[in-house]
Amino acid sequence: MACAKPCTKYAARPNSIPHIPIIIERAVRLSTYGTPGPCYVDLPLDILHGKVDESLVNYQPMVTPLPSLCLPESTIMSACKLLREAQSPLVIVGKGIAYGDAAEEMRAFIDTSKIQFLATPMGKGVVSDYHELSAARARTYVLGNADVIFLCGARLNWILHFGLPPRFRKDVKIIQLDNDPFEMHTNVQSAVPMCADAKVALAQMVEGWSKTSSIPSPNRSVWTKTIAEKSAKNAAASAEYSSDKSVPMNYYTSQGIVQDEIAKLGNDYIIVAEGSNSMDIGRTVLMNNQPS
Repeated sequence: MACAKPCTKYAARPNSIPHIPIIIERAVRLSTYGTPGPCYVDLPLDILHGKVDESLVNYQPMVTPLPSLCLPESTIMSACKLLREAQSPLVIVGKGIAYGDAAEEMRAFIDTSKIQFLATPMGKGVVSDYHELSAARARTYVLGNADVIFLCGARLNWILHFGLPPRFRKDVKIIQLDNDPFEMHTNVQSAVPMCADAKVALAQMVEGWSKTSSIPSPNRSVWTKTIAEKSAKNAAASAEYSSDKSVPMNYYTSQGIVQDEIAKLGNDYIIVAEGSNSMDIGRTVLMNNQPS
């Protein structure tokens, strides 16, 4: 119990057999409400092998999902306006979008807003890596030059360099979408905090986008063009590395072979990347069509 408590959302041990349903209901509820996470229930041997009259057991009702709350329209309008007026906007797609079953809404917002996106390693496939607005091959450039970032279901942790310079602009504005209020303003103060269910909030963003009419910055076309140029240059470099068949085999060559095979499989595959270099290189070489 002492080992489990620091790394779980809830850890408990029933003190009797009738107490089991109460503990299990709470564990299921806490594991699924808010940010999903593990819970630990310890069942001692005497309880596992014990017996009790069933009339003493009070079965708990099934855990049901909480109703999703809508964000105030003023928050949606502020986020849309900030993104429309940005010179170099970027959407970062995290695993929270997949966990929140909001992939369809995320794709709809990308298609509607026409803003380039970057996926975290666990967010890959929420929007297809083959999408024309993917900035995966220009990751360093877009992170370092975006002036407004719509952070969707992702945390500014070590994967995203904590959102701090020199990897990010010092004056970058963050629009943060997360269902956990404790994640708001972590490392970087959010210009527009959006604590909400991703599926509902992104549907609101799609609707709100059509209601805002701010004229995009004239520099937006330069941003888009530069990303395309950087992506093409890095794609050419990756292809060159992949064609190198010298021994020992490099990461690009081995992953290029894997990519050639999974490209034949449609959506019927799962990619597992182990190790820093495998993951770093794989997120630009290995393409995901669906969220993991």
